[in-house]
This record gives sequence, structure tokens and C-alpha cells, in this order.
Amino acid sequence: MLLSLCMIVKDEGENLGRCLDSVRQEVDEIIVVDTGSTDNTIDIAKAYGAEVFSYPWDGSFANARNFSLEKAQGEWILWMDGDEEMEPGDANVLRLELHSRNENILLLQLRNYYGDGEPNPYQMYTLAHHRLFRNHLGFHFTNPIHEQLYLPEEERRVVASGAGLTVLPVRIHHYGYMNQAIHGKQKHERNLSMLLEEKARDNSSLWVDYHIGSEYYRIGEYEQAFDYVNQAIAQFLHARQLPPSILYALKYAILVETNSIANALEGIRLATSLYPDYVDLKFYEGVILHGQRRYAEAIEVFEKCLEMGEQCSIHLSKAGVGSYYSEYFIGICYEALGSEALAEAAFLRALKAYPNFLDARLKLDKIGYAGRGERS
Repeated sequence: MLLSLCMIVKDEGENLGRCLDSVRQEVDEIIVVDTGSTDNTIDIAKAYGAEVFSYPWDGSFANARNFSLEKAQGEWILWMDGDEEMEPGDANVLRLELHSRNENILLLQLRNYYGDGEPNPYQMYTLAHHRLFRNHLGFHFTNPIHEQLYLPEEERRVVASGAGLTVLPVRIHHYGYMNQAIHGKQKHERNLSMLLEEKARDNSSLWVDYHIGSEYYRIGEYEQAFDYVNQAIAQFLHARQLPPSILYALKYAILVETNSIANALEGIRLATSLYPDYVDLKFYEGVILHGQRRYAEAIEVFEKCLEMGEQCSIHLSKAGVGSYYSEYFIGICYEALGSEALAEAAFLRALKAYPNFLDARLKLDKIGYAGRGERS
């Protein structure tokens, strides 16, 4: 067998068929580990030809995932969740790629949607994620919640060097953090309870404080979120490890959200020096400069964001920071400087990149653009 799909599920009856439809023609086997479904999840999995295994829930997503790996016979492992689906046609691309690859781990383009209603490509975060790896080489999962892939020593050296990481043109859409999914499954309460249990353990992951902070950020508890993300940064530094880029992104997202930016410029510039290819951090630098009324400097930074653009990378990135959000902020900076024509042009570029960008439309209406009848 070339390719095994490995999944762990619980009560995914509403989503599982969509997920399996997106990959079923290109995988050689489907391994579904069920951790206690009470709906029709198991029946749906069997209808798609999956091998279904029951796994008594022991409080660890990593253990359940590792159990699924034990059952897989394929040369390659693709792992997904029930609330995901692959872009139509991309599963075929993935399979073709595997025939010519020498690597042991490959990254796929994960698109995490947020907000209400239907998934919106203008409301998502992208990340190049380790969803594909060779079987029987020692890859396995660690951490009870927000499990992470453990790499064999040789692969760790490759990843640490920054070389040999290939991002395939294969997209996975994840809907599990849209508002209706979070509230319907009470994810925040479940996740926070598990994370606090993990933190109480002597050998807890360096990541646990970040994930706790992220949960608090998601529900608007910014003070607690800020405390935990700072603790996470301190934990990595104490372990003599560079804090991952996503920690700094969360920290400065909180400061911007709460308008606590008076003394934030030095810190964000340190963060951008650590991760000069991370457009989100550069964007926060521009927002902080704008908040400090340093408009000309902010425009330069936002123009740099536009140069950096948007691409799926190993940094979790919010859609728009390298395009329409930066154009929008360029517009409000020019507006503050009294350059109405330049502001108008920037708002128009933002609207071209995101046609339903309400804030940009309102700005154009405010400066009288709609009144001239130039906009269709």
C-alpha cells in the first residue's frame, strides 16, 4: 500500500462523509479510530470502506493517534480530522507527488477558517502543516491535547536546519474553529480543562501555556491570555530554545486588540528580527506605529508587508495581512496625513483584493468616492 489515511473521531456524523469524499479515491486504506461516538459516525466510516477501531478514551489525543498509526499498513501516512476536507482534485496531486519524493515528511497547506456562517477564504489562517510522513520510521505523536508530531533524530536535524521542508500544492480546509463548531462541541471548556490538567503535570509540554493563552484569547479574556503567552515565551527561553513565531504573533495580537501599544514597538521589532519572513509580525509593527501616530513610518512597514505578500509557510498567518489589511491601513494612514487621493487609492486596492471588505467600503463612502459614481 502506498497511502494510509489515519483519523481519530468522535461524533463526527455531520462532517465525516464530506471529509472521506475528498480523499477516498486516492488512499489505499482508511483507518478510523473512534473514541466513543454516540451518533452515526461509525456507520458512515464503514460505508466508506474504513477499518474502524474502538479506542476507550484515556484523555490523550496523542495516544489515540498513535493507536491509529499502529493499524496503518501504507508506506505513507496522511492524517486528518473529521471536520476537515481536502480541496477537490488535490488528493490526486498528493498521490502523484508521493511517487517521486525522497523526503520522509511533507507539509500540506492547512486553511483554518474562523467566524460565522459559511467558510470565507478572506477569514482564515494558513499554515504549512506536517500532515504527511513515511510509516515505520518512528514518527509518533506527543502531548495529550494539541498533539504534536515527534520527529526521529535525523528528521529533527533536517527541520532545525530549515532545509528539506517541502510544501506540496495540496490544501486541507479545517472548519473546527468556526464559531458554530466551537460552541456546538463546547471546545473551549473541553480544551481548557485538558490543558490545565496537562499543566499540572511535572513533565508538561513547553507549549501548554501558549495553548491555554490561545483559548483565553479566543473568548476575549485578553488579560489572562497575555499572562499565559508571556509565561510560554519565558518557558522556552528558560529551556534555551527560541520561542516559536506563533507565540510572538499571539502576544502582539493581544496588545493590538487591547490598544496596549504605548511601549510595544521595541518588542515587536525584536520579534520581527527573529522571524524576518513572518508577515504577520511585520503587520503588527505597522499597526503599532499607526497607533502611535507615526503614520509615515507605518506606511513604509505596510508597504513592506505587501512586498512580502501571502504564502502558506511554517508560520501561522492571517489571510489579508500581506494584502488587503495592509492596503487598508495604508489608506487610513494617508487619511490621517490629509492625503485623500492616496488614501482613496489604497482603499480601492484593498477592496479589489477583498470585494466584500466592509471597512474599506465605509472609508470610501466617508471620503465621498461613491458620490462621484465611479464605483460599480
